[in-house]
Amino acid sequence: MPESVNDERTQAVIALVRFSFPVDELRSMLTTFPWDFETPLAVLEPADIQRSLRRYLGGDLSADDICDWANLIEMRDDVDYQSTELVEDFVFAAANLELQGAINTEWAKDWISKL
Repeated sequence: MPESVNDERTQAVIALVRFSFPVDELRSMLTTFPWDFETPLAVLEPADIQRSLRRYLGGDLSADDICDWANLIEMRDDVDYQSTELVEDFVFAAANLELQGAINTEWAKDWISKL
């Protein structure tokens, strides 16, 4: 893969982890790259999740945005989780609301304090 493609992919994955763009834009950026990748290009950290949940609490993001964001992150080979099970647990919970329940203010505040 040419270096410029890897650079573009790295920028897209970092934007995903940081939730720098709306979900639809992130999805469009990422669909140009194959799903599988050998090494992580970005690390999802508790601070990334807390920042996104604070945006939700502030009304900048919807519950659907948080769920869709988690779905974009879940199972990606090019995103690593900081060495805490809580980060992985959050991604699973937010991406699988039918198993975990709805995203609401209490849920978001609970995750912010856990992380």
